[in-house]
Amino acid sequence: MAAESDFIVSNPRLVFSHLSEILSKKCVISAHFGENASFLTAILQLDQKTKRITLDCAPSESLNDQLLNSGNVLFRAEVDGVKASFAGRALKKVKNGDGWMFTMPLPDAIFWLQRREYFRVKVPLFHSGSHCRLTYKARNPSEQDETMVFQLADLSVSGLAFLNPLEEWDERFADDAEWPQCLLYLHAGQSAEVAFVIKDLTRVKASPTTTQLRIGCKFLYLPPGFESQLQRYIQDIELLKKNL
Repeated sequence: MAAESDFIVSNPRLVFSHLSEILSKKCVISAHFGENASFLTAILQLDQKTKRITLDCAPSESLNDQLLNSGNVLFRAEVDGVKASFAGRALKKVKNGDGWMFTMPLPDAIFWLQRREYFRVKVPLFHSGSHCRLTYKARNPSEQDETMVFQLADLSVSGLAFLNPLEEWDERFADDAEWPQCLLYLHAGQSAEVAFVIKDLTRVKASPTTTQLRIGCKFLYLPPGFESQLQRYIQDIELLKKNL
């Protein structure tokens, strides 16, 4: 299992991107400080140039004063099932038209916990290093074992999907079939021996006139530590997509 530290995002561009998502989706944020004190707030503005974030004040001056005098402030939110949190530091209360708001430096990091069973990313086509190597065990002495490499189509820390370009392999994939001792390679060079079970078989268009079998799988086994490597790779793909 991945530790909580594996979900801490510290890349400045990705931190800003996640905060922008919280702002654009008008997510409610809970501010926690002092001895169990809290109130609901929201991000009002993000400024990448000045590297500052502004948030709505509390409904009472008493809570505002407690927050400003607190050494530790934690902001929590949920974005489409993703649990997010970040620390507050050097908070100041500033005038905002007829009202007031809090401003502080952008956080150095954000905790971003995906709902992993649903969250997947499409693997970029140019990530040719991301693939799985499967070996089909011969069923009788007249046959030989065959090994084939399949490019990844999408990936999560709970499973993967790949396309089969060879029709003769189609019959080797069946619902609920288990594939042990498969080699999974990531684009950055990491690799591990994994096991998975096939959960979905769908024919998709490969060209205007041809189709391929798309195989969706759920991991049965991941070696210790590899889940966090998958999570970091997924975050790298997210950042790449957001910068395109």
